[in-house]
Amino acid sequence: MEHIVANLLQDFERGKLTRRHMLQCLAMAGAAASCFAQTTEQSAPSAAAPAPHAGGKGFQAISIDHVSYLVEDYHKTADFYADLLGLKPYNDTGRAVNLLLGDDDTYMVIRNATANTPRVDHVCYKIAKWDTAAVEAELKGRGLTLRPVSDNPQSFMVKDINGYGLQISGEGFLPTAATQPAKPAPDAAKSKGFQAVSIEHVSYLVEDYRKTADFYADLLGLTPYHDTGAAIDLLLADKNSYLKIGNAPANTPSCDHIAFKIAKWDTSAVEDELKRRNLAPQAVSDNPQSFMVKDVNGYGLQISGRGAVPATAPARKK
Repeated sequence: MEHIVANLLQDFERGKLTRRHMLQCLAMAGAAASCFAQTTEQSAPSAAAPAPHAGGKGFQAISIDHVSYLVEDYHKTADFYADLLGLKPYNDTGRAVNLLLGDDDTYMVIRNATANTPRVDHVCYKIAKWDTAAVEAELKGRGLTLRPVSDNPQSFMVKDINGYGLQISGEGFLPTAATQPAKPAPDAAKSKGFQAVSIEHVSYLVEDYRKTADFYADLLGLTPYHDTGAAIDLLLADKNSYLKIGNAPANTPSCDHIAFKIAKWDTSAVEDELKRRNLAPQAVSDNPQSFMVKDVNGYGLQISGRGAVPATAPARKK
């Protein structure tokens, strides 16, 4: 028993085992052999969730590369986002289009959907130090079924612990310049909308937020902070974007909303513009520089200024 406890503490101190998993193993003292097996694998596999790779260090997500929507009418949705957030369309295939954000390093993919598809098809994270063979080995070692992405050799698609689409990329697939012809100038009588400079955060609603947070923190090297007991934020390496994960009530969508950070925030002007567009803005309780609306498809859309990202991420609540 003492040997098992020593191994658990050693793995915990080296970062190979989360506090939650360590406590679970200690609670199973009567099943020492099973507990030891969990320790060497970092966490016990289940029917619904693959185990982390034994000894694998995961990756370091440095930014959100893109978000992919599946919608009924991609043209209508693309026009909505391009007009509201100043996004630049490119690579229109006749079934899908990409929309480049103002930072020229992040984009949206909007595609026509088949029946019974999720609202958000996947979220793509850009990682540091891409090595195709090493990334493939790490994902397979974690029991994740992966597939290559046809238009990007530095990318793999997998499913996360909840079955949501998750893409891991290196350089990504961004144009050197937007190839889509410019749209006609907007009516001078209308406001010009905003300029989105980045995707600030993605918000998931899940059955077990801690289990999901552990998955993403371990796989992508995210730093947990602001754990409320019902939700948690996970900071990316750029310290400008984060993943929000909360427990879901019944019949909620898999992805609650996407938040975009805009340039030149002015609370009154932003609120007036959203109201002029009949988007019924709702204030966000923990961020005075933010409003929540619904997009043209009824999906959650948050418009933010400074955002709610901490300068230094505090330790996770115990």
